[in-house]
Amino acid sequence: MQQLKTICAILFISSLFSCKKQSDSCPDPQNIELFTYKPVAYEGTDLKIRAANTYAFATYNWTGPGGWTSHDIIPVRTNVQQQDGGLYSLEILNGGCTQYTGSLNIPVVPIPTPACNTTNNTINSNLPGVANFTFAPNEYVSMYAYGYSYYFTIVTASNDRIDIFFPSSNPPTPGLYNANTGITVPYPDNLATINIYQGGTRYVNYGSNNDVLVRIINGKYEISFCNLTMTNSYFNPTVQFQITGKITTT
Repeated sequence: MQQLKTICAILFISSLFSCKKQSDSCPDPQNIELFTYKPVAYEGTDLKIRAANTYAFATYNWTGPGGWTSHDIIPVRTNVQQQDGGLYSLEILNGGCTQYTGSLNIPVVPIPTPACNTTNNTINSNLPGVANFTFAPNEYVSMYAYGYSYYFTIVTASNDRIDIFFPSSNPPTPGLYNANTGITVPYPDNLATINIYQGGTRYVNYGSNNDVLVRIINGKYEISFCNLTMTNSYFNPTVQFQITGKITTT
C-alpha cells in the first residue's frame, strides 16, 4: 500500500511538472493590429472588424462592450448603437498557446447630416459650363454591382454620365466616405470614387479631404458632397474645379 501511495505521488508531481513545462513552452503573445472597415461605426449599421493577418486553423476569441463575443475570423456586429462603442479585443490561440493579442477602440456615432445646403438631384460646379447638372424626371439613378465595385450611375438627357462607386459588390452602408486620390490597393472600404463624363472628357475626383455622405432616407439612397475637387487628369491636370451636389435614388 505504501508503495502504491509513493507511485501515485510521483505521478501527481510529474503531471504538475509536465503541465508547467507545456505552459513554459508557449512564447509570449505578439501584438496584432486590428482594423475596422471604416474609421468609426455609425448607429444602425453593421460593425465589421478584422485582424492584420488571418490564420485558418487558429481559434479566435473576440470580446467587446456589453458582453459581446465572437469566434469568427472576421466578426460582424449588427445594428450597433452608441453603447456598443468602446474597446474591442482579440486573442488568437493556436496549439494551446495564445499567439497574438490586440485591441482597438471603436466609437459608434450618429450618421452625420450634409455639411452644406444641397438641392436634390443637382450637381453644381464653380467652373461655368462644366459639370452643372439638374436631372430631369426621365433621368434616374441606376444601382448595380460591377466586378468588385457598386455603382450609382446617372445618364442625362444630353448623354453625359455621372458614376459614383464604392469598392464592394454590395450597396454601401450609410456614413462618410473619402473621395481621395493617391490611395493604394487594396482600396479601403470607406473609399468613394466620382467620375463625370461630359463632352468627351472624363473628370475625376482629385486631392484629399473630399467627403461623400451616404444616407438612407425613407428607403432611398441619398448621396451628397460639398466642394469636392475634380480634375481632368490624375497625373497631368489642366482643369480643376469643385462640385457640390446631391442625388437620390428613385
